[in-house]
Amino acid sequence: MLNEPGWHETYRNDQWYSRFKKRFYHRFAYRFTDPEDAFAQSIETLLFRKLPASKPSNMRNIDSFVNVIFDRTVIDRCRSENGRLFVPVKLKSKGPVHTELFYRHCLGRLSAEEISRQIDLSLDCVHHWIAWIELKRACERPRLKVSDTDVDNLDSSGPGDVFQSPIEQELEVAERRAMVSELLFGGEDKKLEKNTKLPTISLSADQILVLKMRYWEEMTLEAIAEELHIKVHRIKYIHATAIKHLRQIINEYSLDVHL
Repeated sequence: MLNEPGWHETYRNDQWYSRFKKRFYHRFAYRFTDPEDAFAQSIETLLFRKLPASKPSNMRNIDSFVNVIFDRTVIDRCRSENGRLFVPVKLKSKGPVHTELFYRHCLGRLSAEEISRQIDLSLDCVHHWIAWIELKRACERPRLKVSDTDVDNLDSSGPGDVFQSPIEQELEVAERRAMVSELLFGGEDKKLEKNTKLPTISLSADQILVLKMRYWEEMTLEAIAEELHIKVHRIKYIHATAIKHLRQIINEYSLDVHL
């Protein structure tokens, strides 16, 4: 076991263990045939591999950053077991509730009643979308198999990324996701200081969709282009202009956020 002093050791206590466990069983347990083993493996990878390798630049958002890394670690474990299952764009465009419906039906094989209860969606609506999923045979589409040691091939966001290891790339994307989350949606676990005056962030629907797919669905820009049936260069332009706009907001308001 690693026993080097550092900020990441804070997350090895019982309180954080309980938080991670609650987060896992609330969000991901249904995806695994052996949830207990999947959680144990994910925690070990998070605490003794990924966090010690990270160097976050914004310590104020560190809890959000760590939760993002935990989520990605669990998702990687799920992909190693089940392959990567892509959500149909028609469902994804309707938001995270419908995305969860898809996963809980295709991976969890939960009943419509249980899905309705878990995601707080009407039973009629759940039945409608399950029928649509089965009609499209969306659960049976080929899945990209990911090994335990593989990390998604992330797109580069600058010249320096060429020299980054896969873990460094993953951590950088996780930190950016935490920052985008805080700017757009007030953050997952923390909000900006109460006296921080935020501007109205004007992003187009296309820009918001691309950011969500990139940082919430962990999709590369190439995968987003394929999913939305849009050319890759167009998706890269939408992504770049959205990030540029957020950076301008950060600079203008002197926010302690890094993108």
